[in-house]
Amino acid sequence: MLVDEITQHWLGEDAPGLAPSATPDTSPAPAPSAAPDDTAPAAPTKVRTYRSITREQFLMREMRIVARLLIDGVPADEIVQRAVQDNIFQYPTTTMTGNIARTCLMRFDSLGAAYEQVTTLIAHGTPAQAAQANLYAMARTYAIVWEFLVRVVGWHYSTLDYSLTIPDINVFFADMQSEQPAFASWSESTFAKTRQVLRKSLVESGQLEDSRSTKLIPVFLDPEVKSAIRLNGDNQILPAFNCMEVA
Repeated sequence: MLVDEITQHWLGEDAPGLAPSATPDTSPAPAPSAAPDDTAPAAPTKVRTYRSITREQFLMREMRIVARLLIDGVPADEIVQRAVQDNIFQYPTTTMTGNIARTCLMRFDSLGAAYEQVTTLIAHGTPAQAAQANLYAMARTYAIVWEFLVRVVGWHYSTLDYSLTIPDINVFFADMQSEQPAFASWSESTFAKTRQVLRKSLVESGQLEDSRSTKLIPVFLDPEVKSAIRLNGDNQILPAFNCMEVA
């Protein structure tokens, strides 16, 4: 896998930062696979896992490719196979293509009731729709992304304070260290790389101008992306997209 598992899980309704839809489901979560047009795939597990995202990327182009294959009815295992054998991402080598495909599938697998809607937006939506939908999929997949968007980005938008500085992110990391034992094993380099990934994701989603910017862009949340977020009951994350309609 591209990510290093850290063995801390959120397994209770009282876990901090979980949206209403993020209650535990301990049943196995099948990877997204072909389904009739009028039948959504089974909802995946809703347990977010603490894991390092130091090797993560936004993967917008790759997510679009995988989304289109899923919509075409290609099973998940075949998508991984094609990534390796056919180099569907057109990388110089196929050393990591299988892992990249699995990472994309993991994000789609996290989407719950909004699977079909978000997958369609990523596959065929406008660049802005696809980017916002992908950032939401990352938040559904990675606990650290969810917490960062809700507690930092959402707070800044909701208070009309569009500054987003390195110290802001460092304070967030310090808070998480004090609240979650999982972060005890993270080195300074891990935090630095995670900060870089988080900021780059905001650049890719159109919320920061570039990786050196310290000012959030007051974006407009696409109505279809908002509808998908609401479908999962994830209203808590709406302010992170500069949308204050949380009721």
